[in-house]
Amino acid sequence: MKSLKYTFSLCLSVLFFMGCTEDNNFDYLSTINAPSNVTTLLQITKDNSGLVTIIPNGDGVVSFDIYFGDDTIEPVNVKLGESTTHIYTEGVYSLKLVANGITGLKTEVIQEVVVSFKPPENLVPVITVDPGDVSTINVSATADFATGFEVYFGDVPDEVPTALMTGGTVSHTYETVGDYELRIVASNAGSVTTEITQTISIVNPLVLPIDFESTTLNYTFTDFGGALGSVVANPDMSGINTSARVGQSFKQNGSEVWAGTFLQLDEPIAFSSSKSIKVNTWSPSSGITIKMKLENATNPDIAIEVDVVNTVANGWETLLFDFSALDVSQEYHKVVLFFDFGNPGSDDTYYFDAIELPPLAVEDFEGQAPIFTVFGNIADVTIESNPNTTGINSTLKSAKLTKTSGSEVWAGAFFEVPAPLDLTTYNKIRVLTYSPTSGIVIKLKLENIDASIVHEVDITNTVANDWEELVYDFSAAPVADYVKIVIFFDFGNSGTDAEYYYDGIELRN
Repeated sequence: MKSLKYTFSLCLSVLFFMGCTEDNNFDYLSTINAPSNVTTLLQITKDNSGLVTIIPNGDGVVSFDIYFGDDTIEPVNVKLGESTTHIYTEGVYSLKLVANGITGLKTEVIQEVVVSFKPPENLVPVITVDPGDVSTINVSATADFATGFEVYFGDVPDEVPTALMTGGTVSHTYETVGDYELRIVASNAGSVTTEITQTISIVNPLVLPIDFESTTLNYTFTDFGGALGSVVANPDMSGINTSARVGQSFKQNGSEVWAGTFLQLDEPIAFSSSKSIKVNTWSPSSGITIKMKLENATNPDIAIEVDVVNTVANGWETLLFDFSALDVSQEYHKVVLFFDFGNPGSDDTYYFDAIELPPLAVEDFEGQAPIFTVFGNIADVTIESNPNTTGINSTLKSAKLTKTSGSEVWAGAFFEVPAPLDLTTYNKIRVLTYSPTSGIVIKLKLENIDASIVHEVDITNTVANDWEELVYDFSAAPVADYVKIVIFFDFGNSGTDAEYYYDGIELRN
């Protein structure tokens, strides 16, 4: 504490000599001391706002000049009994309090102000895999006292963090499968941060269908009996299989008659109403037995096998293995292939590709016609003879929709299927279409029974006056029991009496 002596002003001295009488004696002023017992009460909020309430007090004080001790230059004058507030950033400050007495005497005190912010607490990350891409994650986070976050995804050296605002979400796509250490740092205006690290496993599960085209899937073959499995370039990109990469099984000389190879799926095969598996095969000879066996992941006694004799040599052939006798209560993860089963190896090479559940037929209009419901002022849909049986559609009948002149731009038709479409196993719908013009939008829409849940996909056709295969991707459709299949030809344009055909509706992977 420091006392400051105050020198009376000249004006007061003049008054004293000129006007003082015995009744106006100011001698008592000389006995008044400087303010004493000067203190200040500091109330610091606990909400990380930096707000400090300053309540000064003292004896013999008229007012206080408060110097906050930070970058604020001018003091604040506060009368006795009053208070003031000030917002500090985190740190330690020397607050100067100058107490002013009635006679002008001053007393100065210095008080330390310590402002410390609570670090973020209760940091909770929310990490989800993007439903449309198994390599992409979406990240958000919450934390008490946090004003923002930084995210390190852990897949590049010297990573620059990605800013994440409170209440926001950031996404990131990993280039390769693997385990990554994702780190989230929560911060606020204080110097102390809070962070959490979580291991992110990016996996691309191996499931049917398998076409060997992915660069991230793990096509690990397990060989036995002298056969060798691998992924190679397609040696014969013609006919039914023009894909770039295929599976290979080399049955080396002297290998066992039961030599083969298998792939283990990461998820069990999702059999539905169809219990068959389709495979494209290539063999140097025809008339050989190609065996497919399905096994449980851990119990080899849970298994079923089917033999098919091929009919094509030196070319691709589609073989269908019928597993209708399998036990649907069991799970099957291993797909085992034996080429030329029953004969020892002789250095022959076999190829295989497109291992998948076959498409599930929905409607081909060959049997009893469904009941069509039309809308938008078009004529009824009828079942007619196939306008071209020589192309990709050789069926005898197909559905014909005439978009009547003047009908609405959204005119179309639908029919109901007897059971909900299995979009869990199959997420695409193939439709064969025949249009007099190309470049039109052909919309396919799915609805549940009361149309409270719907999903639609548009495709622009590219073929005129011939059949064209359109494959609609419904993988983004919300989960529902879809029983109505709705089709719109030349969507967005009113009718012109054009006739459109469609056929071969089936579920696909």
